[in-house]
Amino acid sequence: MGWTSLYKREGQSMRDFFTQEFHSENHEIVDIASLLGATYIAMRYKDGHIGAVIVLTRHTPKEYYNFSYKEMDESMGPYECNCPDKILRLLSPITDRYALAWRERCYESLKRRSNAAKVGDTIQFSESLTFTDGHTDNVFKVMSDGRRTYFVASNHRMYRITNWKQKDYTLIA
Repeated sequence: MGWTSLYKREGQSMRDFFTQEFHSENHEIVDIASLLGATYIAMRYKDGHIGAVIVLTRHTPKEYYNFSYKEMDESMGPYECNCPDKILRLLSPITDRYALAWRERCYESLKRRSNAAKVGDTIQFSESLTFTDGHTDNVFKVMSDGRRTYFVASNHRMYRITNWKQKDYTLIA
């Protein structure tokens, strides 16, 4: 399946957009949450079963077709696994192995995010990171300027690490 691109009104919430876009007599949206470029929907089907629909989203504000999405359900075993707890708690029990594996990855992601490092903590990534200046390191002190998070390496230089909360790390101090 590919991406669907269309016009989305500025300021229109994801809930309003997807309620309109996914309107059907065969299912209804129970709850919805967006996180890290994906929208997670708890969908109640006609038989009463509540399953997860994962929607990857992309915004291109300078284009007329300024919004694109790609939807899949949990039985497809999607890669995106940052589903918030409030959606996971609504889902019906399931036996599909791909859906079960996806839910397990989501719970692992929740656990990792709940143990997130705070400013001033020292963390050690399970794998070393190499930066554009050639420096390689896996131990950093977490710093912030109030808007962005930075990491001070052993060479006392500050680096940005994208998606650092998604990487495996342990708190040292």
